[in-house]
Amino acid sequence: MSACAEVRSVAIGRQVLRVSVRPGLPSASGIQRVPLLLINGIGASLELLQPFVDQLDPAVEVIRFDPPGVGGSPPPGWPYRFSGLCRLIAAMLTELGYDRVDVLGISWGGGVAQHFAAFQRARCRRLVLVATATGTPMVPARPSVLIRLVTPRRYLDPDYLKRVAGDLYGGLARIDSAEIVTAMHNGNRVGPSRGYVYQLTAAAGWASLPLLPWLRQPTLILAGDDDPIIPLANARLMHWLIRDSTLHVYHGGHLALVTEAAELAPVVNAFLAEPLTKPHRSERVNWYANRGPGPRAPRRERHPAGEPRGPVRGRLRGDLLLRGHPRDQHADRRPRDHRPERVRVSPANPGQKVCRDRRTALRYLRGLPGLISSHAAIRRTSGPARAPAPRKTPLVEHGAVQEWGIKSHSATPMRR
Repeated sequence: MSACAEVRSVAIGRQVLRVSVRPGLPSASGIQRVPLLLINGIGASLELLQPFVDQLDPAVEVIRFDPPGVGGSPPPGWPYRFSGLCRLIAAMLTELGYDRVDVLGISWGGGVAQHFAAFQRARCRRLVLVATATGTPMVPARPSVLIRLVTPRRYLDPDYLKRVAGDLYGGLARIDSAEIVTAMHNGNRVGPSRGYVYQLTAAAGWASLPLLPWLRQPTLILAGDDDPIIPLANARLMHWLIRDSTLHVYHGGHLALVTEAAELAPVVNAFLAEPLTKPHRSERVNWYANRGPGPRAPRRERHPAGEPRGPVRGRLRGDLLLRGHPRDQHADRRPRDHRPERVRVSPANPGQKVCRDRRTALRYLRGLPGLISSHAAIRRTSGPARAPAPRKTPLVEHGAVQEWGIKSHSATPMRR
């Protein structure tokens, strides 16, 4: 770890986090760079990304931390989810005195970075996603790879990591796994196994597919073409869902940010140094005031209320007649009284319309008794054909009603 980086413990409520801050040097242009927050992968402490931090621009201030239960951070008393971890990260930034940062997440940390950018939008200016996916609905790795990720044995046994590094991480590890072993066991602090389990449960069932179309931060997606853990199809899916995103495919594996930091760090530096096409909401007032006079788009002509904006057309779809529908004459901005009503032609009397509104229909029924009789006739004939039921009539004998029975030629009343 570089000598200028400060490592300390920060108490956030009941949770203590081990944090490392590398202060940024003054840049040649005199513009202060936005700090960069790094979120590491599952089971890895903040020392793992040290080769990448050494290759970053010295003017960028870098913030790293150990998640609860990993490295030098003690485990919490109960499991947590990504939402609780993002609130903890936001409180950590407030404690350190940072208002807005750029966020970089790798692997498991990439999922946390997506959640942080979606629910802590004001704290995230730019987003960098490295070798990560969308959560539970994703293109998965092979079962043999997933089984090795369930346990933290690769962080505890260097010989085991040397045997499985090529099949697990891909890239240069297939040729020589010594660099991976050195990076993961050279000063890397391993926390208790409970912290690793908490990280697994935090990502269980989490999905970012509904969140990605709502991300408004400029996003850089880094993905390797030989990544056994996160196939390249996941990065292409994220690039398709995130509106303002850039996809950079490199030749390497899952930990290329560590083994090939000299090639990927300039890509991240160039992305973070690009000017924003749209200012942050905290700077929009000054930006709009200082942009100076310039051509403005012509304002649309406003039509008075009640005037049609287009031709009035009618369409007949089955028994539904749409006369002057809002889709045809753009009547959605006109007063309510000027909007045409949707009517339906009565099958009994095509010349008479029946409104869909119940109160209007009741007024028609009260004023049109003939419509009621026609509706009753339709109901009688709409069912299957059947013989008419016998009519019951009273039998009269000696001028008085004695019995009710079926009409017959006999004058004898029926017995009950």
